[in-house]
Amino acid sequence: MSDTPANVDDDRPVLLTVEVTAATTELVADALWEHGSTGMEERADRIIAGFPNHAGAAAAAAALVDREIAGPGSIVDVNDDTWLDGWKAYARAHRAGQRIVLQPTWLDPAPVGEGDLVVHLDPGRAFGSGAHATTRLVLARLEAIVEPATTTVLDLGCGSGVLTVAAALLGAADVVAVDLDPAALRATADNAARNGVACTIHGDLAAVDGRRFDVVAANIGANTLIDLEPALRPHDVVILAGFLAFREAEVRAAFADRPLLHRDAEDDWVCLTLGGCAVGPAV
Repeated sequence: MSDTPANVDDDRPVLLTVEVTAATTELVADALWEHGSTGMEERADRIIAGFPNHAGAAAAAAALVDREIAGPGSIVDVNDDTWLDGWKAYARAHRAGQRIVLQPTWLDPAPVGEGDLVVHLDPGRAFGSGAHATTRLVLARLEAIVEPATTTVLDLGCGSGVLTVAAALLGAADVVAVDLDPAALRATADNAARNGVACTIHGDLAAVDGRRFDVVAANIGANTLIDLEPALRPHDVVILAGFLAFREAEVRAAFADRPLLHRDAEDDWVCLTLGGCAVGPAV
């Protein structure tokens, strides 16, 4: 069990410290990113990772134990936001796909070309700065799929709202964002307003029951994707990301009723784009 305080304020940022070896550092770091770390510091024998709240850190710690790549580590509250904001000093603009530019709001504007779509982004305490490979993979696939004024998009596990905003800028007819984390809901609303786009934001997937989306973008990790497979069956194309190559077979098996349309990968992170279910909803 993680070393945690008895009374946890789950709306406060925390630090998760995990002991590592040279052989496990990369695996642990990737798993922490996968589970929503907002930034991390790697030392010789440990990784210190920031999370927006205790629940996120606890879920990441549990995943490390489940995968048998590290112990549960320890979680402590952050008394000020200096550490969690420290990563901003190293941030830079990123490109995704052919014409999407992810522009941190606190940096000077990056060079852009004619036709580029600039996403002005401040993730706040939510996951999704655009620096991670999984974000760029999903953005590139959205760019290829979204048809202006036609495609409806569900961003499941919206984090900072980077996918939501990009889908709207690409011209999606309707964009809905869902996340359980209040920090993510705030960040998505702020970034949508910052970019002048409209979207609907919900704190529970049940809010979209009965709706069918043309595209679901879910950059949320293998375990969550597998758990949510039944809920995704009514929707058409699904873009699945947030997992490493060694989990790909598990994810693919869970979504076996869907044809593979595209497989993209970067730095051992995988993004699968699957077509509609070949059979009806599970009963």
